[in-house]
Formats: sequence, C-alpha cells, structure tokens
Amino acid sequence: MPRTNILAVDDDQTVLDSVERDLRQKYGRDFRIIKATSGAAAIDVVRQLRQREESVALFVVDQRMPKMSGLEFLEEAAKAYPEARKVPLTAYADTEAAINAINKVGLDYYMTKPWHPPEDNFYPVLDTLLDEWKRNAQVPFEGVRVNRRNVVACLPRGEGLPRAQLRSVPAARHRPGRAGAVASAVARPRRAPHPRAGVP
Repeated sequence: MPRTNILAVDDDQTVLDSVERDLRQKYGRDFRIIKATSGAAAIDVVRQLRQREESVALFVVDQRMPKMSGLEFLEEAAKAYPEARKVPLTAYADTEAAINAINKVGLDYYMTKPWHPPEDNFYPVLDTLLDEWKRNAQVPFEGVRVNRRNVVACLPRGEGLPRAQLRSVPAARHRPGRAGAVASAVARPRRAPHPRAGVP
C-alpha cells in the first residue's frame, strides 16, 4: 500500500526547497513528500493522486502565488481531500486574509514566514495536525485476496489471528445481481488432541 502524501506548494523555488527539506527531515519516513511550483501544477498533482486512490494528509501552501493564490488552491483541493489538513504559509501582511478564510476554506492553521527553526515553529504545529488526521482518517484493510478456487480472509495488519490460523473457504458462486457476494471466514484455532485420546 503506497504511503500517504504531504504536498508542498510555493512559486518561489528556494522557499519550496526549504519547505520540502524540513518536511522530509521529520516526516519523510512515514509520508511521501511531493512539491509543486504553482497552484495549477498542484491541482494536477491532486487529480493524479485522486485517480490513483492515494491519500493526502497535509497541504502546506504559500498564500501569495500568481494566478492562483494558496487559499484558492486549498478551496479546490478540499473538494478532493476534505479530510486533509490545510496550512497556508503567509507573510505578516497576509495574515488577515488567512484569518478571514478560516471558515470558508476550513484552514487548520496559518503559518507566518520565516518559520525557522522548524523544531520550534514548524514541527510542533504539523505534529498536532497529522495526529488529528491519523485519528480521523479511515485506515484501509489489507484486503481480501480472491482466486478461482478459494478466498483467503485477511485481517488488518497487526491485528487478529496469525495467518496460520486463517483458513480458505470455497468462493460463493456468482449470481447475477449479487456482485461480490463472497463469503469468508476465520477458522478457530485447532485444538490439540487430548493427551489420552486413543489410549485404551
């Protein structure tokens, strides 16, 4: 299963590289960090991720960009990923616009530039937002693997019975109007024979 994405957007390449570096340093092991240099390019990225059914946990977006502002991008991106956390990066003069857009766009936090050192002004905020996203996001199952002869029930990663205790069950015959009508079951652990079984 692909990693969840964090998308950074800024038309200033130097600032964008700095945002990416800070994000990758703290969150690169758990999230894939993607960057875009304009709102339009970021919209294309969002569409591609949606088509691939990948998730986005966080948008970190510069507010003042040509043609499409950060808030305008976030308003569009929220249609595809309403659960993603949204953080515009603003200059001090743009904070009023960010505050006014909190209810309209559903901003989670606005961050002023510069945010360094990130350990004090960047990571604590994003840690909180990502924790909130994790609590509210739906964690997908590994799925059910199906072949012609049998169905193997798969439990969520890290939960339930070991794979050795899963059993295959016959796949249900497909009937028109009942797509996906497949039964799966988890076998109870086999009991060891009684020590005296078979002893006269």
